[in-house]
Amino acid sequence: MTTRTDQETNEAASDDKSEGGGLRNQLEKSLARTKELEAEARTRAFQDAGLNTETGLGKAINQIYTGDNTKEAILAYASTEYGHVPQDPAAPAPHPQAAQIALGQHQLDQVGNVAGSVQQSTRGERLSAAEASGDFETQAAIKSAQMQEMVDRQNRPQ
Repeated sequence: MTTRTDQETNEAASDDKSEGGGLRNQLEKSLARTKELEAEARTRAFQDAGLNTETGLGKAINQIYTGDNTKEAILAYASTEYGHVPQDPAAPAPHPQAAQIALGQHQLDQVGNVAGSVQQSTRGERLSAAEASGDFETQAAIKSAQMQEMVDRQNRPQ
């Protein structure tokens, strides 16, 4: 047995649900849109940091990272947790022969620095130095060269 005030209260409650339902739908839509925008911002931050959220390290970090969705924060996390150092895509790639050229230039500079101070030693001086230091290979090479010169002189037509 319901009284008239109970019926009015029930009707008022049902009216509130229909009106509140519109607000609830708006709230749900707004929350869904906010979640979507946050996901886009997160993906953009990972892309700015040079990490692909679909594969590899970027995917792993994306699954466990809970910090700020900024490039700097993501890079700091990747660096501290995984030792990841990002490659700068704007930096020009080094010339393939740059290392070889630098080494050649260094060697040339070294030769230029010592060229004036190098004195040619005679075979006898080198042999004496090798004997004094106990370098048997050098001694043998020098003596072998001397013998070869003697044989070449004898075989030469006069």
